Amino acid sequence: MNFDQIKNLVMFKELVCPISNEKIDSNVSRLTIFISVILVAVFILTLQPWFLYVAALDYFIRAFGNSQYSLLRFFALKISEIFGWSPKMIDKAPKVFASRLGFLCLLASSGLIILGQTLASIIIAAMAGSLFLLDASNIICVGCVIYHHLVFPHFKNKKV
Repeated sequence: MNFDQIKNLVMFKELVCPISNEKIDSNVSRLTIFISVILVAVFILTLQPWFLYVAALDYFIRAFGNSQYSLLRFFALKISEIFGWSPKMIDKAPKVFASRLGFLCLLASSGLIILGQTLASIIIAAMAGSLFLLDASNIICVGCVIYHHLVFPHFKNKKV
């Protein structure tokens, strides 16, 4: 089964993602996530925790609505401008939710490396990096899957 077939499965087509009125550039978002993948991969290869800390801090900044201060987003924005990519606007809410989940994974990995639990830290970082790569390559956002199955059922019958 290839990636297009996976994306077309009914279980992924009917996902409910968080929504908002705010929009962001998909190109910049995906490139920012890809830079995070690189940082996580470098951490795994070198075991230098600073790469992990930088990625975790950047995810924290983006997860809590201050993306204008994100260093990785700044680099992604500049790369997008250099290549002249026209913006593709998408809903911001799913990316914020995914950033919060990514931050939690990177926080756990950072905590484990500080506690000397290197293997556990690597496993969590590798898992997070894999999920980031799936999101950056626009295959599937696992944050939307988690939101659909764990968060949405508790709010779908409430009036907002």
